[in-house]
Amino acid sequence: MKKFLALFLALVMVLSMSLTAVQAEGAKVTIEFWHTHGETFGGPALGEIVKTFNETNGKGIEVREVVYTGYSEINTNLQSAVAANTAPAVSTCSYSNLNYMAQNFPYVSPTTIIEKYFPEDADYLATKYDPAILNLGVAVTGDLLGCPYGLSVPLMYYNADILDEAGLDKENLPKTWQEIRVYAETILEKTGLPGLYIQLPTDTYSIIPMFLCTGIDEMYTKDENGNFVSQFVTDETVEVWTFMQEMYKEGAAVFMTNTEALAAFTAGLFGMYLTTSARINQFSEADPNYVASMAPAWKDNQLAVCLGGNILTIWTNKEEEQKAAWELIKFLLQPENVAAFDNGTGYVPPTQDVTDEQYTMMNHPLLKDNIGEKAYAKPWTSWPGKNGAAIDKVLISLRDQIINDFVEVRPALEKAAAEIDELLK
Repeated sequence: MKKFLALFLALVMVLSMSLTAVQAEGAKVTIEFWHTHGETFGGPALGEIVKTFNETNGKGIEVREVVYTGYSEINTNLQSAVAANTAPAVSTCSYSNLNYMAQNFPYVSPTTIIEKYFPEDADYLATKYDPAILNLGVAVTGDLLGCPYGLSVPLMYYNADILDEAGLDKENLPKTWQEIRVYAETILEKTGLPGLYIQLPTDTYSIIPMFLCTGIDEMYTKDENGNFVSQFVTDETVEVWTFMQEMYKEGAAVFMTNTEALAAFTAGLFGMYLTTSARINQFSEADPNYVASMAPAWKDNQLAVCLGGNILTIWTNKEEEQKAAWELIKFLLQPENVAAFDNGTGYVPPTQDVTDEQYTMMNHPLLKDNIGEKAYAKPWTSWPGKNGAAIDKVLISLRDQIINDFVEVRPALEKAAAEIDELLK
């Protein structure tokens, strides 16, 4: 009887362990993926990739997309979610918010996930990325905040019909701001239309390059006491912003929102539009005839541009969600999926293993001659400390005061620098 009882208990234990294993294997993990890619910004392509992952991952992982209108909206909602312990497994994080997010939110670095749960992926990041591109995801803390994903270059788009009407060469497009100004003024004179619109988002994408084009390496540095201080007020930066202000004063450049500009440009209401390569598909589907060039340099200085886009960052503190998040990220970064996403947006591949056959945008007439602009990229300034978002607002206000309110340039730059130095403290 005792032997029978012992055998029975052993059988029950084995069955129980088997049932637990089956339950674990079939357990469903639902995670959220927050991003900004809506219907006109690569959303359909990304949605198909996520749908395929849900259908094929074989690990019981289900991804729920949450789409926001911009990175600032993600940041605001992330703050609330972290406080409520409901942070998403993964979100996109813009390069401009890199240091702010790294120093103010509890992220989990991909290197930590690999070391803890996926030792077989020890060489994954080194083989997937060129070191310079991977470094775009490294914060001032020295940690890799996330994996570079979206990657765009700024382009100057031209309405070719307006160039023809103004008698301007559309084969040899401007390479400097000085040449752009000639085009803008000629368009205004010959057609009565504004010549130029420069993207004016609620971020610093079009602001930082106006400083970097003068030759400064960074917008901030450390003083002798090791404190961060701004370093962007120079004779050259005063000259650049005075030059820009003059174009707006004379009507050669126009001030409006991005939404208004997109509608106006596709309706043929101004000649040139400096914005991201991620808008290529929007312009390609419109009626006007377009040509494009790299962003302009300042005088004979070397071209300096900021790469736009985002990284994939893990926020959840739950082990199973962290593992699922890494599985999702690796799927998103498979060459065919990177290509599908980039073909659907106008981004350029951040990874090394995407082929020209997969990335069909390589032959797009608006991009093929400008893809080399990546070589002139500088990191999009991401301010250290807890006030990074507030510093960006200072710069956005500075831009609008100069080109719309027409304040005196040098005092405005000095006032902004003083405000930023206080925020850096």
